[in-house]
Amino acid sequence: MLLNASPSAKFSIIREMTKRDGNVLNLTWLCEIAGVTRAGYYFWLKAEKAREAGEAQDIADLR
Repeated sequence: MLLNASPSAKFSIIREMTKRDGNVLNLTWLCEIAGVTRAGYYFWLKAEKAREAGEAQDIADLR
């Protein structure tokens, strides 16, 4: 079963699931269900600060 959502949305759901359960052992299973790779998930996590900085800059530019 693959979710019809962007990879970013899938990664966000996976992060919330692993935080809620407090268990990263199901990460492989969640990535498989979502149709994404673990490597992609970890890359997405690593880039989170850069995404947040970009969003903050976009907001600042609009003001």
